[in-house]
Amino acid sequence: MNEATHNPSGGEASSSPAGGDAGNPFHIGAEGCVDPKPLAAYRLGFGIFAVWFWHEVFWKLRDEEATWGNVTLALARLRSAMNALFVEIHPNVFADLDRAVTDFAVKTRRLTDLSPPLKGEDRDDDSTIFETLRREWEALKGLADQALDVSRELRSLYDFGASLGELRLNLWDWGPGSILDKEALERYQRWVEAGASDPVPDMRPLVRAAMRLPQNLVRHIPYIESLVLCAPQLESTERPLYLKTFLDRHKDLCRWYDARGEIDHSIISTMVDALDCAIEAGLETFNAEIKTPLPLQEEIAPSWNEITGEFIYGSFLIKKYAEHAWTVRMVLDKFQSENWKKKILSPFHEDEFSARLKEAQRILNSKQKLIRFRRSKPNHISWK
Repeated sequence: MNEATHNPSGGEASSSPAGGDAGNPFHIGAEGCVDPKPLAAYRLGFGIFAVWFWHEVFWKLRDEEATWGNVTLALARLRSAMNALFVEIHPNVFADLDRAVTDFAVKTRRLTDLSPPLKGEDRDDDSTIFETLRREWEALKGLADQALDVSRELRSLYDFGASLGELRLNLWDWGPGSILDKEALERYQRWVEAGASDPVPDMRPLVRAAMRLPQNLVRHIPYIESLVLCAPQLESTERPLYLKTFLDRHKDLCRWYDARGEIDHSIISTMVDALDCAIEAGLETFNAEIKTPLPLQEEIAPSWNEITGEFIYGSFLIKKYAEHAWTVRMVLDKFQSENWKKKILSPFHEDEFSARLKEAQRILNSKQKLIRFRRSKPNHISWK
């Protein structure tokens, strides 16, 4: 059984996207020849975490035959993604990464050998083997992080894939994987006994990675677009509400999601697995040019271009304002000149600031939900 059919996290089993060949990075889409590199960049990021995810599954469920081949499959998919990105990766980095993947695969086969030891053969205990492989994987991940330079157009896709892969790994570590670990199980029981609800993972790294993706790609895949559109809720509401809002838009990602119930690990794990399949399906049909993403940054602030009239958040175009929209332009000019401080003074004269500021707020908030503007006394306007 392979990674596409076995879901150890307790969620719904996922399958390859309809109409696509998930194992072939050179898939030809319905609209013609599709550049394989965007999908490969995403798979490289997601795949580096999939390798360790399936290692952890193997060591926790090694008696289940269904888990035996997934590490090998994950490594094969990782190598396939590397090969598709050959021209994008510096030759020295590619050679080091290729050698590291080969070495890791050899050590994996040797250290996960389930056959009985030969007479007189000494083998390390499981904990020693596990820690050895973890160190090897961390070195492998470090090389993968160097594969696509931050200035390369495809880097944002790698980062997004890595964020989703890390989220899945964290869900396993805290959820089903922790149940088999005595210390983690005791920690979880104390959490429940204290009256706390099932903890929801931090979605902000994934959402910030989605914001750095090229705008045409975000619009092409509705699931990613919703991750971005729901982003303001992460700063103003609890994490479960963000996930509820997202799943209300895409109930197809988890067939047993109920808006009236609580968000638990099984729902989130199912959502992550289905989201991975949906993103791969979208990338298999994406044949537009990948444009350079915005520079990577920890805090994403809006951006206003008074020449083009474009108001942008992350890589998402919120609105484009005409030259005669003076009221809105004056507010955006002031925010831009002050590097998008959360709150600024009104740019209007005292005898007119109340009416014009109210009108600017109405127009800025109209027909978009990504950023909200608010007026506050005596003469300030803020955004979030």
